[in-house]
Amino acid sequence: MHLRNLLISSCLVPFLAVGGSITALAAEEEAEKITVIGTRSHERSAADLAVPVDTLDSTSLLRQGASRMEDMLSRVAPSFTVGLEPLSDAATLVRPANMRGLPPDSTLVLVNGKRRHRSSVITFLGNGLNDGAHGADLSAIPAIALDRVEVLRDNAGAQYGSDAVAGIINFVLKEDSEGGSLDARWGQYYQGDGENITVSANVGLPLTENGFLNLSAEYNEADPTIRGTHSDRSNYLVNAGNMHVKDPPIVWGAPDIEDNYKLFANAAIGLGALHEVYAFGNYAERTVDGGFYFRSPRRRGGIFAGERDESIADREAQQPSLVIDQMPWSATPSSCVPPSVEDSAAGSGDTLDAIAADPRCYAFNLKFPGGFTPQFGGDVEDSSIAIGLRGEVTEDFTYDISYVYGRHEVDHFIYNTINPQLAAQENDIPTSYSPGGYVETDQVFNLDFTTSFDVDAFFSPLHVGFGVEWREEEFETKRGDLNSWFIDYYTLDSNGDGTLDDSAEFEEPANLASMNCQEYQEYSSRADLRAKYPALGVGSNGFTGFPPCAEGKEDRSSIGAYIDFEADVTENVLMGLALRHEDPEEFDSTLDGKFSARFQATDELALRTSVGTGFRVPTVGQANVQNVTTGITDGQLIDQLTLPPTHALLQGVAEPLDAEESTSFGLGAVINVGGFDLTIDYYHIEVDDRIGATSKEPIDCLLMRKVGATGSCVSFSSLASDNPDLTALRAGRTATLASDSNVMRQFGHILRETPVAEGEDEPEPTAAEQALLQQALAAREELRSAVPAIDAIGEAKYFANDFDTTTEGIDIVATYPMEFLDGLTTLTLAANWNRTEVDKFNPRTISAKKKHIIEDGRPKVRWTFTADHESGPWQILTRVRYYGAHVDYAGAGLDDDMMQAEARTLVDFEATYSFTDNLAFAIGAENLFDNEPTRHKYQGFYGNLYPESTPFDYNGGFYYAKAMLNF
Repeated sequence: MHLRNLLISSCLVPFLAVGGSITALAAEEEAEKITVIGTRSHERSAADLAVPVDTLDSTSLLRQGASRMEDMLSRVAPSFTVGLEPLSDAATLVRPANMRGLPPDSTLVLVNGKRRHRSSVITFLGNGLNDGAHGADLSAIPAIALDRVEVLRDNAGAQYGSDAVAGIINFVLKEDSEGGSLDARWGQYYQGDGENITVSANVGLPLTENGFLNLSAEYNEADPTIRGTHSDRSNYLVNAGNMHVKDPPIVWGAPDIEDNYKLFANAAIGLGALHEVYAFGNYAERTVDGGFYFRSPRRRGGIFAGERDESIADREAQQPSLVIDQMPWSATPSSCVPPSVEDSAAGSGDTLDAIAADPRCYAFNLKFPGGFTPQFGGDVEDSSIAIGLRGEVTEDFTYDISYVYGRHEVDHFIYNTINPQLAAQENDIPTSYSPGGYVETDQVFNLDFTTSFDVDAFFSPLHVGFGVEWREEEFETKRGDLNSWFIDYYTLDSNGDGTLDDSAEFEEPANLASMNCQEYQEYSSRADLRAKYPALGVGSNGFTGFPPCAEGKEDRSSIGAYIDFEADVTENVLMGLALRHEDPEEFDSTLDGKFSARFQATDELALRTSVGTGFRVPTVGQANVQNVTTGITDGQLIDQLTLPPTHALLQGVAEPLDAEESTSFGLGAVINVGGFDLTIDYYHIEVDDRIGATSKEPIDCLLMRKVGATGSCVSFSSLASDNPDLTALRAGRTATLASDSNVMRQFGHILRETPVAEGEDEPEPTAAEQALLQQALAAREELRSAVPAIDAIGEAKYFANDFDTTTEGIDIVATYPMEFLDGLTTLTLAANWNRTEVDKFNPRTISAKKKHIIEDGRPKVRWTFTADHESGPWQILTRVRYYGAHVDYAGAGLDDDMMQAEARTLVDFEATYSFTDNLAFAIGAENLFDNEPTRHKYQGFYGNLYPESTPFDYNGGFYYAKAMLNF
């Protein structure tokens, strides 16, 4: 805290602002000293570097129909892709974007060369490639605030620290001290939905005689889209006469985005001729409202249906309808008749009428006769401020002292759902919940220096950059409201035999909502407490609220130091060398290096290469987060628990996270013939001990691994349900079942490397096997005190360093301007070929399915060709986008089933007419010919017309109109 106060007080300036180059410098010096990312020399432009850097001006970002920054970049930057991410939990709020086929937290995001904070969203449902990713929120950045975007496509960890494995995106803000612009845009999809309105403005103001203040604002709203259809299950209900099923039950489209405000401020004030204070900052907020999967009134376990009995051959009959007997508070009814399949399908009938008339009985079919689809979203808030002082000590020595604070917060909400544990309220059960949220807070303090001096052996002065960086990350989980994680309990009688004490008056503690973790553990693990409804799910269905033991704050600091050399060793050879030492708290220190070189072979041809090492430290969120969400396994909706690897359940199973290590190599050519510019760059990136979420597995399997069992595993819940001892086990009423030989026979195959042959009886368990099971059962009881909802959770996963990958590819960028039709036409090609192979993985934690998605879940080929023609007041832009084939598993949820999404070519068009130098109007269309993705092979499972992981917007053609005013 003392260090933090010292840093803030030493750098304090009067207002938010952004600094680019020093404002007091003469205009001719400023034109010569173009600083871009990837070099610390003030005399390099992007065309002179030894590594590939794309410089995208704000005009190229604004001349398209997209309104979100990640979509804009995906249209114009090679190797950068982002999908729509429907039904993807919090990934719908902050969509993961990929560069060079690596997850979003492998790309470092900067604003004006300063590290930007992460989002608070961790991607729990990331469709393989993005599972567990924790990147920045690009949507908070308005395009109108930008002067340009610099995309460094090279491993830059030795220069800029953790996360720069795939490269860097640097957003450079406007510095104008006068004038401004106002843009208004309206658009919608061809199908008549997804209306999108964006209004943005920028103004430059003088800030004393030696400074500027540049302000930007944007407001956006986007209506949702519907691209879903009925699934086989919902069709069955409708055909059986159920008139309560929503049409379609799942939307499978873009979410509803409201109150999307973005503000950026930017200023600098010169102090004399050679120094300036600067600052930059932003505030943004938005509300994103999406959806989840449909809960069938016949099939959804823990709500409408009881525990599956896989010994029954008929799959439709494996999950019997569930009715709750309110006396004596059990989900194993003594007198209530469960809804019949026919009545449940129709949403009415004799059994449902009888349940409604009996005050002792209840079924959730009465509340949701047509099932329900939870609606999930979040209120997102993003803010940051950077303040600093920089200047020249001498002509050859500069300094930059800066402090950056960033905060990102998401408060989740979920509605049109229930917490089944509130069943006692029957039809008055609440359907809206606040399950809690996440907060990410990052701080960075930098001391950066550059100098240069003559070396007799070199053609140019030797440029040296050096400095130190202190960084702190904090991740907070905020508790949900009581109803979102509540479990209803009753007390046992004094004999402790598991029966209800009818004479006992049990009341929930008055301070239950405010209990801390220890108090809640002591309460929920009391020997006399048992769940009233053990067969019912726990928590707000779809996204369980964060209970007391999930909330908390964790932080980590890191200190790094670097030195960077660069010089023209001859007239035609540029060389660079960078070294960085990083010492993250709780991790081993690391020393990384990078060598780069550029050879100007002729006036038309230059060759460039780089080789270096990098690293990525796991985020504080990845190391500590706990979450329960709903995913698909074998075509079934299953509650999935994500745990930090240090959780008690995982002791002996998982290792604490370690840093990723990467090695990269690049080789490229720069060709300039007349006006024709071409760059071709090959890259090869090896990442060892890659961080990601493991594949999901039954919790009971984790328990068996925890105690040392090595055999093939099935969950406790998949065993025969007619055994009363197993029923007791599932209810959590005993931990002494290991002495029962019948139970041991059923559990025996979990313990053995070689399963018993089909048709043979399980042998009598050995003493060692009994001991293992006893330990597993005890571990389950232990886990229940930390995760009281454990009996309602089917699967778990965690973060691990469990696989190595090699990614290689080729980037091609070509530009050619030519005179055509009495005007100037500029042709631009940006293409990428990318391939990732999983070199090594742990088959216990990384499934073959996940390996396949990492390798083939994104197109290997992607290119964009743009023709921009300007003649008189007209400017016509045509863009062709190509996305290669890829595989998709999402939607079906079956490990053995996948589909091939075929290649697609999309065409964008925009025509702009300038009435004056300051007023223009444009009309355009994205996906002009309404080209849709490959239809989903398994849309009967969950009603998704298209693959979930398409690398482009699958909503179809989008038309728009824009008005632009400059002043």
